[in-house]
Amino acid sequence: MKINVWVEMKKFTLIELLVVVAIIGILASILLPSLSKARLKAKGAVCKSNLKQLNIMSEVYSLDNDGTYVYSYDQGHLNAWFTMFTYQTSPYAYSYEEMKVLECPVTDSIYPGDFPEGGGVFHRTIGMNRDLTGKKQTEVKDPAKMILFGDGRNSSPGDTNYYHWTISHRDHWDFPQINDFIHSSKINILFADGHTESKSRPSITGNSEHWDPAQQ
Repeated sequence: MKINVWVEMKKFTLIELLVVVAIIGILASILLPSLSKARLKAKGAVCKSNLKQLNIMSEVYSLDNDGTYVYSYDQGHLNAWFTMFTYQTSPYAYSYEEMKVLECPVTDSIYPGDFPEGGGVFHRTIGMNRDLTGKKQTEVKDPAKMILFGDGRNSSPGDTNYYHWTISHRDHWDFPQINDFIHSSKINILFADGHTESKSRPSITGNSEHWDPAQQ
């Protein structure tokens, strides 16, 4: 015996469809900002991880050079950190594929484009504390408060001034600029003891104990 079952399919009215679309739109407007914040937070975590990798490079350099910090800058930049850590003739340089550790992923959407450096092509959005150049690690009394590396200034892409290799507490060109504070109005900082933090501009403005070993 064969039984046929017919199911009557109800058609949606235009009003019902509009209600569904409206509900989806409301849900999207609620969820998208949260997803955007989560994505930004994840990129911030990658940035901090990159800084920790940079700390390893710095420590290896110091071990090989009698406990001295790498230079943040010098005449001709032959011994500067960005030469030591990017140029392939240096024993401390990563491969070109690994140079992403010198780039904050948040800047992809802010400063697009690639720039040549050290024979490779990549972004570099990190700066080193100017006051630590050539200093001994023993001169830093409180490494947990001493800034070693942090998000550096980017200006317009393609300009020779698209990065700054140093950051400092002094009120001039290498102080972290307003447009550096891209992590929810903060910058990511690597401290001399190897830990990372996100710091607001007011928390580091004029606070020389974060920058100058002589002020600790």
